[in-house]
Amino acid sequence: MYVAKSTRADYWARVARSSIPREGGRPDQPDSPQTPPNSQFTSVLATRPTAAHAAVLHPAANIPSYSVASLTNLASSPAHLSRRRPPDNASSFPANAVTTSAINMTDAQAVIDVLLEGTFANHSAACRRGSIDLVQSPGRLIATGDLHDNPRHLATLISAAGMDQSATEVESGGDVAHLTLHELIHGDNLMSGMDLSYRMLTKAADLKRRFPEHVHTLLANHELAQISGAGIVKDGVRVVEAFNKGVEYVFGSDYDAVTEAINAFVRSMPLALRCRTPRGDILCAHSLPTAMAMGRFDTTILSRELTPYDYEPRTGSAYLMVWGRHYDGGLLEDLVERWGINLFIVGHEKCDDGVMLVPPNAIVLNSDHARGVYLPIDLEHPPRAEDAARDVVAFANTR
Repeated sequence: MYVAKSTRADYWARVARSSIPREGGRPDQPDSPQTPPNSQFTSVLATRPTAAHAAVLHPAANIPSYSVASLTNLASSPAHLSRRRPPDNASSFPANAVTTSAINMTDAQAVIDVLLEGTFANHSAACRRGSIDLVQSPGRLIATGDLHDNPRHLATLISAAGMDQSATEVESGGDVAHLTLHELIHGDNLMSGMDLSYRMLTKAADLKRRFPEHVHTLLANHELAQISGAGIVKDGVRVVEAFNKGVEYVFGSDYDAVTEAINAFVRSMPLALRCRTPRGDILCAHSLPTAMAMGRFDTTILSRELTPYDYEPRTGSAYLMVWGRHYDGGLLEDLVERWGINLFIVGHEKCDDGVMLVPPNAIVLNSDHARGVYLPIDLEHPPRAEDAARDVVAFANTR
């Protein structure tokens, strides 16, 4: 396990420089952002679903009418939320099985339906509080790092969270944990240069609609870049373009409709999950703002609704939060004082061993690569940061 080292003096020196305008990530970074030349990312991004919202999200007349109605009518259609599309090979699944295998990932309407139902669940879940999800002990938490289109690891997480139980078992009191999911798209497994990780987003939306109070789909930089068109270069691949090619290849003339549904789901994602426990609060987020960004970052963002401006490249507070790297003790102590957090659990930063401890109270997790991990937590008895780093479970040990 790697332990990051820094000093409080280093932190305040960077904060003092944070008002200096900076250009974005360097091309030699693992995934550096590139702002599109004519970025107009100021559409309706964080409002609750309304008729006006649907009109903005779905201006094209040829988008299937059901997908438009999904955002405006789901609240009055609980029967629709409970609808389950049976898998083609239904006999191979137990009765009432909770599974994402039932989704036809090449059927545009099926994918749109799931994404918009996930969008509605993100907005309407009882745990949603402004820009974050809020839960309280007792209960279990399965905390994760970046997944980057790793379906095998997602299946492990579903099992660890108890979400592979039948619906009957869940309804009769089966143990279901809280599960964080973030940085779902832009994996390494391309097909002829095309990224098909829209499927991972759709699976996450399906889990959210099935377990709205337990699945927490957190906003991450790759999802934000995808819907804003601010390209990312990762290992030499322009991943936003590769993702778009994949969606266009699979859905053809329905590309625009599917893309709008993807955008709606990403826009509905909370920025963090806050867990209240007897030993202090835990904050799970994709990342935290850097010390250099603190002069521009609105630290009240966790206690209010997100606005379109929060998503703006390089200036918005949601953008600054999901793109942060290289945290240090000074930054963490500052955020502890502002937010009252006892333990931070984040991703975004590469950890060869799957986990990194950032003293005094942050854990960085990776859940995508061969040495990836996840962190199970009993919210009634949460660990300290140094103990949490030792409690991680390696995916390699779960096969």
